[in-house]
Amino acid sequence: MKNSKNIKIIVSYHKPASLLKSDIFMPIHAGRVIAREKSKDGNASECDLNWLFSNMRGDDSGENISALNRELNEMTAIYWAWKNLTGNGGGADKVDYIGHMHYRRIFDFEDIFFSRWRRDCERLHASDGEFPELILRTMFMPSNEVVRNCLRECDALIPCAHTNEHFLERKGNLSEPYIPIPLVRKYLEILQEKNPTADIDRALRSSKRHFWNIFVFRRDVFNAFCEFVFPPVFEFCSRFKDEFIAEKPGLSPMRLRRTPGFLAELSFHIFCSNLIARGNVSVRECGVVQFKELATASNLGEFPMRFGKIAEAACNYFFRLDAEKRMKHKWRLISSWELLKRKF
Repeated sequence: MKNSKNIKIIVSYHKPASLLKSDIFMPIHAGRVIAREKSKDGNASECDLNWLFSNMRGDDSGENISALNRELNEMTAIYWAWKNLTGNGGGADKVDYIGHMHYRRIFDFEDIFFSRWRRDCERLHASDGEFPELILRTMFMPSNEVVRNCLRECDALIPCAHTNEHFLERKGNLSEPYIPIPLVRKYLEILQEKNPTADIDRALRSSKRHFWNIFVFRRDVFNAFCEFVFPPVFEFCSRFKDEFIAEKPGLSPMRLRRTPGFLAELSFHIFCSNLIARGNVSVRECGVVQFKELATASNLGEFPMRFGKIAEAACNYFFRLDAEKRMKHKWRLISSWELLKRKF
């Protein structure tokens, strides 16, 4: 990829957090049109909503599905980008590469953590609710040059694959934790019907998964991804809405309502698996840093002034060790100060 290419990475928000905003990073308020309705986190405060409305655009302009955010999660922001940033919907802001990250899940573009623990660490969890904000500002807001260099030799940047039983058991059998089995099967039938050349079985039986809908794709690859996932999801919603808005034992109504969004995330893994298998697109895997719950709008502005105090505190970061090494639920501990010394 040449440095002259135009890159836009949308960052989905539904609550206040450190603002990732630059020429490349575009924060977007997912589900803005229904922002005052109850979400999985309850009802947003006016203070939080004011911060979101003041600091970023919403996914409710142009051609959009913002009203479906409670069902599709971050996919409403991705749909907005598809229809309004790539020219498909007549948008003026055409881009060459388009990506997506979450407000608390971001690519480790500079390979800060994964160069040393690439085979040991799946993702980073922060134990403190405030300290992650400072880390995000000082360590994980990469420059435009860093992002461009990361994408220089690839057409698709995706999360590192890792062993995870989030949707499927190790042997490839459908499991129950997030979505009722019958709904998964119905969706996969629709997905195969809409994408007859996709090798869904191979993707599901793999012990490795790509999650979170985090990516940076060349525009044609991004278009292909959206064409892969949205038609099946829309048809699933149309045909089976009564089944994922009904009460079911063992599942909260709000989680069940998000079934289409979880299935879209499963589709992301299937798309990535097929992209790699076909070999006609250069794919690079990148580590993902995940922060625990972040701050509220009321104290976001305090962090730059509190560096010394926070650095001295005994905040700790935990690295979840790779399940492949049979070290389930064991953690590696590293002090926040040791972490900071690598940067400063």
